[in-house]
Amino acid sequence: MGENGGAVDHVVIGSNFAHQYYSKLTASPQDLHLFYKEDSTFTHGFENRGHCQSLTGLEEIQKKINSLDYEGSTVSISVLDSQPSLQGGILVVLMGLLTLRDQRPKKFAESFFLGFSTARWLLRAQPRLSLHR
Repeated sequence: MGENGGAVDHVVIGSNFAHQYYSKLTASPQDLHLFYKEDSTFTHGFENRGHCQSLTGLEEIQKKINSLDYEGSTVSISVLDSQPSLQGGILVVLMGLLTLRDQRPKKFAESFFLGFSTARWLLRAQPRLSLHR
């Protein structure tokens, strides 16, 4: 349920979130921390490399995002699925193509958990990016 007791449209919220997140990621990644909270977790990894790096907290997440040099990249989402989850949260899972500057497009999959707090949706807990080679 939404703040006013109405049903929350998880599909619309998931789609709007993805659009805003990837627009920020490609245009001004230095501001991407605005989607996270201090207790958020960002997990980054590559397919077939076994190990993923998990970071917690705004500062650590922002350092990692800045090191990945996403500015000027493009994202094309091919699949986006949003499902209602525990305590009014929304699980967003998507796949698409990420093209970093001067590189070939790479397939990726990413998941987000959106939680409701103080009348706005926040990214919480588990964003995960896996670039497929």
